[in-house]
Amino acid sequence: MVVTMSKFVIAIDAGHGVNGDSGATHRNGRREADDTFRIANAINAEAKKRGIATVMTRTAASSGAIDRAGIARNSGAGVFLCVHRNAFNGNAFGFETWTPRTSGVKSSEIAQAVQKRCVAVGVNADRGVKHDANNAFPLIENVRNSGIPAILIEYNFVDNDKDNELFDKNFDGYVRATVDAVEEVFGVQTVSAPKPEPTREKVLFRVQVGAFSMRANAERLRDELRGKGYSDAFVRED
Repeated sequence: MVVTMSKFVIAIDAGHGVNGDSGATHRNGRREADDTFRIANAINAEAKKRGIATVMTRTAASSGAIDRAGIARNSGAGVFLCVHRNAFNGNAFGFETWTPRTSGVKSSEIAQAVQKRCVAVGVNADRGVKHDANNAFPLIENVRNSGIPAILIEYNFVDNDKDNELFDKNFDGYVRATVDAVEEVFGVQTVSAPKPEPTREKVLFRVQVGAFSMRANAERLRDELRGKGYSDAFVRED
């Protein structure tokens, strides 16, 4: 199916990965910044496949300073998805989603939809939707103050073995569930472009200009037509 991009834009922010910031890590060396970049790119690809326009704040595995909120604002984004993985002491586990300190209706709705759909895919624990009353995540508050619904998604704990197993096993499911939630809350619809007309072989139409009982008369008309530039004029006997 041929699709055209929607006017609605999803801003996708892969957490960490700036100025050497690896985010949380697992004892085996697994880094949050790598996982967030991976799933952010997958969400980006899934959204585009459905005809939803996107913008990525971080477009490289590691980069210098970037204005994440500014990129979202300048793109005219309709929602901001801040992608992270959680960590504590290696024993905590589960999936949770955060709304900003001054969360609006749409921020709450998209957080609830993402949490519900991703939990349905499969998690070790449903840690629920949480309100960032203490502004621990100022980025989503900053974006929200620009009038863009914003949430922070914690895709399981990167320092927990079982959560990492689920992250890898359910990776595609989490990606689809996240984009499904955006479509659900914001009513984004894929627009099908008109199918191109099927190619047809070139058709030629012949024009008959006379029929004679005597061949000489037919040949005379043929020669007259050729003299007028119709070089492919011919005589055929039926």
